[in-house]
Amino acid sequence: MAVRSDKTGVRNRVAYEVLNNISSVDLLYDERKKQRTVGIYQAERLIARRKDREGWKYFVKWAGYSSFDNTWEPQGHLSPALLRYFEKPDPSQDVVLDCMDSLRREILSCLKRKDLNNEFL
Repeated sequence: MAVRSDKTGVRNRVAYEVLNNISSVDLLYDERKKQRTVGIYQAERLIARRKDREGWKYFVKWAGYSSFDNTWEPQGHLSPALLRYFEKPDPSQDVVLDCMDSLRREILSCLKRKDLNNEFL
């Protein structure tokens, strides 16, 4: 058992299992303070997953919003494609080749800048 103090200074015992299941996201995010709005929003990506008594919930980064606006959403609120990509990310070969080309260009650009800087030394 661990001991923690609440806001009033009273020391309470806390099971280590509870402490192990808490993430830093839980410490920064309070569901009661979030306003509920109805609508359809585009998710940028899923960041984390946790299971509670209601089922699986996913921590969602919303497109066009700050990371402070991320929310825990139940599995039923998310598209099957988004869930599938989180569980088994499998980029297409075109995406991988584009990334490789971009990386290659950046490496060559850095090497050229390094050569130019060495000439002036």
